[in-house]
Amino acid sequence: MKKILKISLIIFGLFISFGKYALADENSLKEDIHDAIYKTIDGKLTYDISVKSIGGESDIDIRMSNADEPYLPSASTIKIFIGLSMRDAIYDGDFPYSRDIKEDLDLALRNSDNDATNRLIEKLGFDRINQTIYKYTRSDKTKLNRLMLGQGEENITNSKDLIAGFIEIYKSNDDISKDMVTSMEDSSSKRAKLLKDINPSFYSFNKTGELKNIENDLALISTGKSSFIISILTEDTANIGHDEQISLINDLGSEITDAYINYDNKMTLLKSQKEKADLARINTREKKLAYAIYKNQVSSEAASLLLKTSSVDNIRDDLEITSKNSENLVIRASDNLAKLTKNKIESKEDRTLNLIRLIYTDKKDLSQINTSLALAFYNNNRSLEAARTLLEKSPRASLDIRSKLLANIKNSEEMVEKAKKVL
Repeated sequence: MKKILKISLIIFGLFISFGKYALADENSLKEDIHDAIYKTIDGKLTYDISVKSIGGESDIDIRMSNADEPYLPSASTIKIFIGLSMRDAIYDGDFPYSRDIKEDLDLALRNSDNDATNRLIEKLGFDRINQTIYKYTRSDKTKLNRLMLGQGEENITNSKDLIAGFIEIYKSNDDISKDMVTSMEDSSSKRAKLLKDINPSFYSFNKTGELKNIENDLALISTGKSSFIISILTEDTANIGHDEQISLINDLGSEITDAYINYDNKMTLLKSQKEKADLARINTREKKLAYAIYKNQVSSEAASLLLKTSSVDNIRDDLEITSKNSENLVIRASDNLAKLTKNKIESKEDRTLNLIRLIYTDKKDLSQINTSLALAFYNNNRSLEAARTLLEKSPRASLDIRSKLLANIKNSEEMVEKAKKVL
């Protein structure tokens, strides 16, 4: 009993559980990304590259650089911070969100218009923009030193800093941030660099930058299961030529995206194998029906949990349909199962306990199953389903809690497996 109680408390303490298998192939994803950089860019260009997962189950945060300094010329990529600075100034009450400012922001981010950008810089001032940069990066590696194409020291940035700025724009739900994203979703140079050979059905947006021998790009890509940002700064110090420099960036975007697609496919296969392993021991009509009901009940209640929040506004309609369909199936199938097993079901808790008993044990009486452990096991799986849905389908809303979610899930499968053995 002490062993059961201990495991119960451990499971109750978990926020969610993805299980080890959810991260089983993450090392190969990291290796594939490193290989893509070595294969395409390394040895040919001076570069600073970062890749960061922002949606799905991977936890990738990679930076590679061969530059002498922890920064390179920013070119127009620094315009995302000018946009953030203007956004914050407007919400601080220093400027109205006038038509002129809105148009200049759009021109700066959609068309990389330097005149529009310089008008924004002159309104804000260099100090304010650099303070904004530090606010979102906590770094001194990005700095606005001059106007676009102006005289003076070069504007500089760091690939990780750019990702921090991009994430701030992407995750924010205010009107100005949404307008900035809309501008970059249809940028004039969207398909010139990292996104050139990416499946056009994938959601994406980007901000490029270029000067003599400098070719930079910052792109967010969502495959449907994984979402990630690639930030690349390059300088052609070996004189390989502009066309080859661009071609290498094209290849890098394609290679990294393929690495994420392969990871998604492997994860789908691993989950399928786990599902087959669960089904392999279910050898009676009652157990098979109970398993189907359990899966739908978990799905329905996970959706219900998410629908109570504002985190899933962009997928609310689909979730409501999923929840309703699963709920209806559970009610109908549960009545049939109760008749088949001759178990009296008086409450949702009774139904849940009966399902777990049928699936995971050979015990014949509900009273013989440990209620606390069974319900903790069930709630853990319900939270798991909700978290997977949030991370995969609504990555923007889950960004602020993503690191906590991923930090709490890495070792949970072992605990769940122990619970299954005790049940």
